[in-house]
Amino acid sequence: MRCDLRASQPKSSEITAKRVWQQRRTLLRSLTASLLQGRSGISALAKGSAGLSALIPGGAGIAGLAIGGAACLHHSLVHANVLTPPKPTGLEPLAATPSSFSTIEKPTSHRDVVSYNNFYEFGTDKEDPALLAGSLKTRPWTIRIEGEVAKPQTIDIESLLKLAPMEERIYRMRCVEGWSMVIPWLGYPFSALIKRVEPTG
Repeated sequence: MRCDLRASQPKSSEITAKRVWQQRRTLLRSLTASLLQGRSGISALAKGSAGLSALIPGGAGIAGLAIGGAACLHHSLVHANVLTPPKPTGLEPLAATPSSFSTIEKPTSHRDVVSYNNFYEFGTDKEDPALLAGSLKTRPWTIRIEGEVAKPQTIDIESLLKLAPMEERIYRMRCVEGWSMVIPWLGYPFSALIKRVEPTG
């Protein structure tokens, strides 16, 4: 019997690149860690699989499946009061003056506020922002304001935060889904930014 060895050799385009299979191994290690370590492992899973969708066809589905599974575990643990959603680290709280815009209603608990959100940039489940937002890098961020303004400019996030005195308002916010929360809002009137750039239109 004769065998054509050339036929059994894969094309070079069919060979998985080293960087891809290393990412797969990282993903599997992270998934295992997430199941064993809870929240911190889930964060590692999210970081470990972040580049997978860019590396392989169907990677987004694989990464999404892994993160989705971890998110389901996280959801169950949060609502069983086993885990408390993580608080932001490395950020100083913004100093704000209490505003007259307030309510006498009892504020919603921090745990409920951070674990029940719609930010589709982080996922479609309510807990996804609490799970994944910690990896979002907000520095260096800038915005460019131009067009119908007398003073076009680029503003970085630090300048934006110091543009006007911060105030804390307590609002009752209602979602179109029917639920509501009583939560603090920190910021300043949009008019402060408008005055700085002097619209002409």
